[in-house]
Amino acid sequence: MLLAGSVSIIAGLAYIILSAGADPRLMPLVLYTATGGVEFVLQAWLLARRRHSLATASHPVLSAS
Repeated sequence: MLLAGSVSIIAGLAYIILSAGADPRLMPLVLYTATGGVEFVLQAWLLARRRHSLATASHPVLSAS
């Protein structure tokens, strides 16, 4: 999370600098959001896969007695 937050801060500063120029463009913002969307979908897929594998794994039931 620290790495993602650091990248977001750097990207935000870059957007501010780019928008203050004579010819502001939105393409860096579009690329950043598209990359974030792909990362989100990938993380959701990996989490669902992990939960499914844990739910279907045969774990022995341990008794407290």
